[in-house]
Amino acid sequence: MRALGRLIGTAGALRLLLALSAARGRSCAYVYTSSVTPLLSSYVLIALLRMLAIPVVLEMNEAPWPLRNPTNPLWTRLSPLFGVSGVVAISTYLQDWVHEVSSMRGNPLPTIRVPILVVEDAPIREMALADPPQVLLAVGAGYESSVEYVMDAMTHVWQRHPECRLVITGGSGQVGTTSPPGDADRRDNIRFAGVLSWDALVSEYAQSAALLAPLFEDTISRARFPTKIGEYLMSGRPVVISPVGDAPLYLEPAVSAFVAASTSAADFAKCIVEILENPAMANAVGLRGRETARAEFSCRRHGPRLAAFLRALVDQSVGAHVPTNDASSPDVIG
Repeated sequence: MRALGRLIGTAGALRLLLALSAARGRSCAYVYTSSVTPLLSSYVLIALLRMLAIPVVLEMNEAPWPLRNPTNPLWTRLSPLFGVSGVVAISTYLQDWVHEVSSMRGNPLPTIRVPILVVEDAPIREMALADPPQVLLAVGAGYESSVEYVMDAMTHVWQRHPECRLVITGGSGQVGTTSPPGDADRRDNIRFAGVLSWDALVSEYAQSAALLAPLFEDTISRARFPTKIGEYLMSGRPVVISPVGDAPLYLEPAVSAFVAASTSAADFAKCIVEILENPAMANAVGLRGRETARAEFSCRRHGPRLAAFLRALVDQSVGAHVPTNDASSPDVIG
């Protein structure tokens, strides 16, 4: 049934693209995929689009399957870049990977790096902080390892601040069975809030002393740039991140975020303790983090860049001259 649904979706996408092409004479197909696993429906759609001379742009937000399972001979032969005219990458790691792989095959692909995005004029939710203090982890399904990591970090926090609460939102519905390592008595310190409405989630952000975004020293984490970091920053509350991926390129330690010294749970916990023990400084960092997000991740800043990139690919598909490099934009390659 799932495969049938994908084929139906592919057919619908193709009909829409044909209509756009007929109406405008030319159009740029923008195909979103996480590239986590190869899908037959994606290959079929891309092949048909190429036959119609419609350029395909791949948005890459996660490590693609050749990086996730490099020992699988089939997955390493099936390229996520098949038939693609250009790539929008969310991280430096993915942009560099695309450039390296496509160059090795003799066809370096144009790529543009577009980081996490925020709506810069989103208002701050004004609410009193929770008492006793709480820290929050927003986590999606499939990231139970992040829950375990934060619980490990909290065992260090609780040694100095036993009153602190941990709130976990989202998840797969099964993370509530996870217990703190080595201390069953800490269950009362943990609240599994589950999947929340946007309004309820923003309220939880506003009441939290710290918002947590752990990453790990692995390929999947280096390739990611979690969108929740943008959400966190726009709340104006202090954010704790790991020294992995692109976030530390934008966020300065103890200025616009709290950046752990390493990926160890103990170092992550030190940032949480620093926030709890220095609330005035933490609040200032949170507000500067919001300003950094508005400056670096604004849709208004990156929208025109992305539009120009897509226009160039469309022009190239119809034979117009397109510069091979944009010296004014170091985030564009190709």
